Amino acid sequence: MLPEAMPRPVEQGEEATEVSFVVPCLNEEENVLGTIETITKAMERVDCRFEILVFDDGSQDNTSGVVAAYQSANP
Repeated sequence: MLPEAMPRPVEQGEEATEVSFVVPCLNEEENVLGTIETITKAMERVDCRFEILVFDDGSQDNTSGVVAAYQSANP
């Protein structure tokens, strides 16, 4: 496994991620935020710790910029 893909150890008092979502994207600038928000709302309803991993597969639009802006606004 690549070092950057190795899970980070859970610190004392920190809760572990319970669910990971993988969102592959190719030119999804107009759709990716809706997907992220749908996942977020669903997980908030069930009170579950989660992460969303967005993979941009060489988009020619601004998919990665949209995701980066969302990530900055919602750490």
